[in-house]
Amino acid sequence: MIDATLVSSLRTITSGSNVYAFNKPLGKSFPCITYQSIGTKHYRTLSGSSTLNTARFQLDCWGESLDSVLTLSGSVINLLDANTSVWEVSTVDNNFAVKENDTKLYRVIIECSILNK
Repeated sequence: MIDATLVSSLRTITSGSNVYAFNKPLGKSFPCITYQSIGTKHYRTLSGSSTLNTARFQLDCWGESLDSVLTLSGSVINLLDANTSVWEVSTVDNNFAVKENDTKLYRVIIECSILNK
């Protein structure tokens, strides 16, 4: 399952537990990563279905300082861009930084694709 493998991989670059699906639970510390699946493309062949698919994810690196978020997001990008050791290949498709006006938190949004058999 791609989600579980992705979370395990991301936990190697956080303090082991700061990776959450969708939202950070209240009371948990920063910096952290939230993730969500944003789609899966299934490939077909002339003979029917294939086991090959590309899963797309949005990963959000959150923190109280810009430096902490840039450091964490750099580690995520290094882990995922052109990675062939965990999946067939994973790529970082897009990333950008924002400051959330309402929470005053910094966030780097990373979109990635994982090709999997």
